[in-house]
Amino acid sequence: MSSVRPADSSHLLPATGTKLNINPLLRCSAVLSVLVYDHRAGHPPNPFSERVVAINLYRKIRRNISEDGLIVSSSGFLVNTMVGKIDFSRPLRILEIGSGKGPFTKEIIRRMSNESTLDVCEIKSEYNPWIERLMAEHPHKEVRLHNGCVTGLLNTPELYDVIVSSLPLKNFTKMNDQNAFLYRLIEGFKFALNDGGIYLQYQYFKSNKADIEAVFGKEMDEIDFVPLNILPAFVYSMTK
Repeated sequence: MSSVRPADSSHLLPATGTKLNINPLLRCSAVLSVLVYDHRAGHPPNPFSERVVAINLYRKIRRNISEDGLIVSSSGFLVNTMVGKIDFSRPLRILEIGSGKGPFTKEIIRRMSNESTLDVCEIKSEYNPWIERLMAEHPHKEVRLHNGCVTGLLNTPELYDVIVSSLPLKNFTKMNDQNAFLYRLIEGFKFALNDGGIYLQYQYFKSNKADIEAVFGKEMDEIDFVPLNILPAFVYSMTK
Protein backbone atom coordinates (compact mmCIF):
# COMPACT_ATOMS: atom_id res chain seq x y z
CA MET A 1 0.00 0.00 0.00
CA SER A 2 1.38 3.36 -0.94
CA SER A 3 1.98 6.17 1.53
CA VAL A 4 -0.83 8.51 2.43
CA ARG A 5 -0.92 12.06 1.12
CA PRO A 6 -3.09 14.70 2.78
CA ALA A 7 -6.34 15.48 1.01
CA ASP A 8 -7.42 18.98 0.05
CA SER A 9 -8.94 20.54 3.15
CA SER A 10 -10.76 23.49 1.55
CA HIS A 11 -14.37 23.32 2.69
CA LEU A 12 -15.98 26.14 0.66
CA LEU A 13 -17.89 27.25 3.74
CA PRO A 14 -19.99 30.43 3.75
CA ALA A 15 -18.18 33.49 5.02
CA THR A 16 -19.18 35.15 8.27
CA GLY A 17 -22.26 37.30 7.79
CA THR A 18 -23.25 35.50 4.56
CA LYS A 19 -27.01 35.27 4.11
CA LEU A 20 -27.77 31.61 3.46
CA ASN A 21 -30.56 30.50 1.18
CA ILE A 22 -31.18 27.22 2.97
CA ASN A 23 -32.77 24.50 0.87
CA PRO A 24 -36.27 23.54 2.10
CA LEU A 25 -35.11 19.94 2.53
CA LEU A 26 -32.29 21.05 4.81
CA ARG A 27 -34.63 23.36 6.70
CA CYS A 28 -37.08 20.48 7.18
CA SER A 29 -34.30 18.27 8.53
CA ALA A 30 -33.18 21.03 10.87
CA VAL A 31 -36.73 21.63 12.16
CA LEU A 32 -37.23 17.94 12.85
CA SER A 33 -33.89 17.70 14.64
CA VAL A 34 -34.67 20.68 16.84
CA LEU A 35 -38.21 19.54 17.60
CA VAL A 36 -36.98 16.11 18.67
CA TYR A 37 -34.20 17.62 20.78
CA ASP A 38 -36.41 20.22 22.45
CA HIS A 39 -39.23 17.73 23.09
CA ARG A 40 -36.91 15.30 24.81
CA ALA A 41 -35.37 18.08 26.82
CA GLY A 42 -38.79 19.38 27.82
CA HIS A 43 -38.25 22.77 26.17
CA PRO A 44 -40.34 24.52 23.50
CA PRO A 45 -38.77 24.76 20.01
CA ASN A 46 -36.16 27.49 19.70
CA PRO A 47 -36.04 29.30 16.32
CA PHE A 48 -32.42 30.25 16.95
CA SER A 49 -31.51 26.58 17.54
CA GLU A 50 -33.33 25.68 14.35
CA ARG A 51 -31.18 28.10 12.37
CA VAL A 52 -27.96 26.88 14.03
CA VAL A 53 -28.76 23.26 13.21
CA ALA A 54 -29.69 24.20 9.63
CA ILE A 55 -26.43 26.11 9.14
CA ASN A 56 -24.37 23.26 10.60
CA LEU A 57 -26.15 20.77 8.35
CA TYR A 58 -25.62 23.04 5.35
CA ARG A 59 -21.91 23.32 6.13
CA LYS A 60 -21.53 19.57 6.54
CA ILE A 61 -23.17 18.86 3.20
CA ARG A 62 -21.10 21.54 1.42
CA ARG A 63 -17.95 20.11 3.00
CA ASN A 64 -18.81 16.57 1.91
CA ILE A 65 -19.47 17.66 -1.68
CA SER A 66 -16.27 19.72 -1.72
CA GLU A 67 -14.01 17.00 -0.33
CA ASP A 68 -15.64 13.76 -1.43
CA GLY A 69 -18.04 14.75 -4.21
CA LEU A 70 -20.93 13.18 -2.32
CA ILE A 71 -23.55 13.71 0.35
CA VAL A 72 -24.41 10.08 1.07
CA SER A 73 -23.28 6.84 -0.53
CA SER A 74 -24.25 6.52 -4.17
CA SER A 75 -27.57 4.80 -4.80
CA GLY A 76 -27.88 1.42 -6.44
CA PHE A 77 -29.33 3.18 -9.48
CA LEU A 78 -26.18 5.24 -9.97
CA VAL A 79 -23.90 2.27 -9.27
CA ASN A 80 -25.73 0.09 -11.80
CA THR A 81 -25.74 2.86 -14.42
CA MET A 82 -21.98 3.34 -14.11
CA VAL A 83 -20.87 -0.25 -13.69
CA GLY A 84 -23.40 -1.48 -16.25
CA LYS A 85 -21.39 0.29 -18.96
CA ILE A 86 -18.40 -1.99 -18.38
CA ASP A 87 -18.02 -5.13 -20.49
CA PHE A 88 -16.98 -7.79 -17.96
CA SER A 89 -17.00 -10.61 -20.53
CA ARG A 90 -13.20 -10.43 -20.80
CA PRO A 91 -10.26 -9.84 -18.45
CA LEU A 92 -9.96 -6.14 -17.62
CA ARG A 93 -7.50 -3.79 -15.96
CA ILE A 94 -9.68 -1.38 -14.00
CA LEU A 95 -8.85 1.79 -12.07
CA GLU A 96 -11.36 3.22 -9.62
CA ILE A 97 -10.71 6.70 -8.25
CA GLY A 98 -12.33 8.12 -5.12
CA SER A 99 -13.87 4.93 -3.82
CA GLY A 100 -15.15 6.28 -0.49
CA LYS A 101 -16.77 3.40 1.36
CA GLY A 102 -16.89 1.37 -1.82
CA PRO A 103 -20.39 1.31 -3.37
CA PHE A 104 -18.84 1.07 -6.85
CA THR A 105 -15.95 -1.07 -5.62
CA LYS A 106 -18.28 -3.70 -4.26
CA GLU A 107 -20.15 -4.08 -7.55
CA ILE A 108 -17.00 -4.01 -9.69
CA ILE A 109 -15.40 -6.74 -7.60
CA ARG A 110 -18.57 -8.81 -7.76
CA ARG A 111 -18.77 -8.61 -11.56
CA MET A 112 -15.11 -8.74 -12.59
CA SER A 113 -13.52 -12.04 -13.60
CA ASN A 114 -10.75 -13.73 -11.64
CA GLU A 115 -8.37 -12.77 -14.45
CA SER A 116 -9.16 -9.06 -14.10
CA THR A 117 -7.34 -6.58 -11.86
CA LEU A 118 -8.68 -3.61 -9.93
CA ASP A 119 -6.65 -0.69 -8.58
CA VAL A 120 -8.63 1.30 -6.01
CA CYS A 121 -7.30 4.81 -5.38
CA GLU A 122 -8.67 6.63 -2.33
CA ILE A 123 -6.69 9.51 -0.87
CA LYS A 124 -8.44 9.25 2.51
CA SER A 125 -7.18 6.29 4.51
CA GLU A 126 -10.18 6.54 6.84
CA TYR A 127 -12.12 4.61 4.19
CA ASN A 128 -9.60 1.75 4.15
CA PRO A 129 -11.55 -0.57 6.49
CA TRP A 130 -14.51 -0.69 4.08
CA ILE A 131 -12.31 -1.43 1.05
CA GLU A 132 -10.15 -3.91 2.92
CA ARG A 133 -13.30 -5.75 4.05
CA LEU A 134 -14.38 -6.09 0.41
CA MET A 135 -10.93 -7.36 -0.49
CA ALA A 136 -11.03 -9.94 2.31
CA GLU A 137 -14.45 -11.15 1.15
CA HIS A 138 -13.05 -11.84 -2.33
CA PRO A 139 -9.53 -13.24 -1.81
CA HIS A 140 -9.53 -14.79 -5.29
CA LYS A 141 -9.95 -11.37 -6.93
CA GLU A 142 -6.85 -9.22 -7.57
CA VAL A 143 -7.57 -5.88 -5.90
CA ARG A 144 -4.96 -3.32 -4.83
CA LEU A 145 -5.66 -0.33 -2.59
CA HIS A 146 -3.67 2.89 -3.01
CA ASN A 147 -3.79 5.83 -0.59
CA GLY A 148 -2.43 8.84 -2.44
CA CYS A 149 -2.96 11.19 -5.35
CA VAL A 150 -4.19 9.31 -8.42
CA THR A 151 -1.66 11.05 -10.68
CA GLY A 152 0.91 8.51 -9.46
CA LEU A 153 -1.12 5.77 -11.19
CA LEU A 154 -1.48 7.60 -14.49
CA ASN A 155 2.16 7.57 -15.60
CA THR A 156 2.07 4.36 -17.65
CA PRO A 157 0.54 4.57 -21.14
CA GLU A 158 -2.39 2.31 -22.02
CA LEU A 159 -2.34 0.58 -18.64
CA TYR A 160 -6.10 0.42 -18.02
CA ASP A 161 -9.13 -0.76 -19.97
CA VAL A 162 -11.56 1.03 -17.66
CA ILE A 163 -11.31 4.12 -15.44
CA VAL A 164 -14.20 4.78 -13.03
CA SER A 165 -14.03 8.17 -11.34
CA SER A 166 -16.03 9.66 -8.48
CA LEU A 167 -13.80 12.73 -8.27
CA PRO A 168 -15.69 16.06 -8.01
CA LEU A 169 -14.16 17.66 -11.11
CA LYS A 170 -16.21 20.82 -10.62
CA ASN A 171 -14.22 21.59 -7.47
CA PHE A 172 -10.82 21.60 -9.19
CA THR A 173 -9.13 24.65 -10.66
CA LYS A 174 -10.67 25.71 -13.95
CA MET A 175 -8.90 24.39 -17.02
CA ASN A 176 -7.38 27.69 -18.16
CA ASP A 177 -4.25 26.14 -19.62
CA GLN A 178 -2.32 22.88 -19.89
CA ASN A 179 -0.65 23.46 -16.53
CA ALA A 180 -3.95 23.44 -14.63
CA PHE A 181 -4.42 20.37 -12.43
CA LEU A 182 -7.77 19.55 -14.04
CA TYR A 183 -6.21 19.44 -17.50
CA ARG A 184 -3.33 17.26 -16.32
CA LEU A 185 -5.77 14.95 -14.55
CA ILE A 186 -8.01 14.39 -17.58
CA GLU A 187 -4.95 14.11 -19.81
CA GLY A 188 -3.68 11.45 -17.40
CA PHE A 189 -6.92 9.50 -17.80
CA LYS A 190 -6.54 9.55 -21.57
CA PHE A 191 -2.85 8.65 -21.39
CA ALA A 192 -3.45 5.68 -19.09
CA LEU A 193 -6.38 4.28 -21.09
CA ASN A 194 -6.01 1.61 -23.74
CA ASP A 195 -7.24 2.40 -27.23
CA GLY A 196 -10.92 1.53 -27.04
CA GLY A 197 -10.86 1.85 -23.26
CA ILE A 198 -13.66 3.67 -21.42
CA TYR A 199 -13.59 6.52 -18.90
CA LEU A 200 -16.68 6.77 -16.69
CA GLN A 201 -17.32 9.85 -14.57
CA TYR A 202 -20.33 11.01 -12.59
CA GLN A 203 -21.11 14.58 -11.59
CA TYR A 204 -23.90 16.12 -9.53
CA PHE A 205 -23.96 19.02 -11.95
CA LYS A 206 -23.68 18.85 -15.72
CA SER A 207 -20.23 20.38 -15.68
CA ASN A 208 -16.78 19.74 -17.17
CA LYS A 209 -18.23 18.06 -20.26
CA ALA A 210 -16.39 20.50 -22.53
CA ASP A 211 -13.15 19.98 -20.57
CA ILE A 212 -13.26 16.21 -21.06
CA GLU A 213 -14.16 16.55 -24.74
CA ALA A 214 -11.32 19.05 -25.31
CA VAL A 215 -8.70 16.65 -23.93
CA PHE A 216 -10.06 13.51 -25.62
CA GLY A 217 -10.58 15.40 -28.88
CA LYS A 218 -14.10 14.10 -29.47
CA GLU A 219 -17.67 14.49 -28.31
CA MET A 220 -18.90 12.63 -25.25
CA ASP A 221 -20.09 9.15 -26.26
CA GLU A 222 -23.02 9.16 -23.88
CA ILE A 223 -24.53 11.11 -20.97
CA ASP A 224 -27.03 9.42 -18.65
CA PHE A 225 -29.18 11.17 -16.07
CA VAL A 226 -29.84 9.28 -12.82
CA PRO A 227 -32.64 11.04 -10.92
CA LEU A 228 -32.95 8.45 -8.17
CA ASN A 229 -29.85 9.47 -6.30
CA ILE A 230 -29.04 12.06 -3.61
CA LEU A 231 -28.27 14.34 -5.42
CA PRO A 232 -29.47 13.37 -8.94
CA ALA A 233 -26.38 12.67 -11.03
CA PHE A 234 -25.08 12.77 -14.58
CA VAL A 235 -22.94 9.87 -15.85
CA TYR A 236 -20.38 10.64 -18.56
CA SER A 237 -19.07 7.88 -20.85
CA MET A 238 -15.98 8.61 -22.94
CA THR A 239 -14.06 6.05 -24.96
CA LYS A 240 -10.53 6.60 -26.21
